[in-house]
Amino acid sequence: MKFYFQKRDQAAIAIVLSIAILVIFWKYASFRRDGEVIDIETEPKREYQFTIDINSAEWPEIALVPGIGQELATRIENYRTEIGGYSSLDQLRNVDGIGPNKLKALKKFLRPFPERERNEKELESRIPKSKNGV
Repeated sequence: MKFYFQKRDQAAIAIVLSIAILVIFWKYASFRRDGEVIDIETEPKREYQFTIDINSAEWPEIALVPGIGQELATRIENYRTEIGGYSSLDQLRNVDGIGPNKLKALKKFLRPFPERERNEKELESRIPKSKNGV
């Protein structure tokens, strides 16, 4: 079965196709002129910009820190409970799975201890405990 178009129909089809080709070309040309194609894989990775208080954070919050999963976050929380709270970030080295390199990477996500709290903890540790609790 063959289709035959009249001259008038052929001219209309030619005009519509020409307009479509011009629109496509114009869109392509304006896209190339307005900006560059962004390669997602080569974009720099964004740094996380949050900190946590290691003495009050629960394990789910600690697990948000890059490089710490649920298991390590649980160990950090358990060790904190065991020692009664961290007085220094260096105490994290005592947690199984945290070495010097990991501690260095983690420090930017951990809030420094307020000086007042640190001094209070040092004073409390120096005060001898009496037998009757007073």
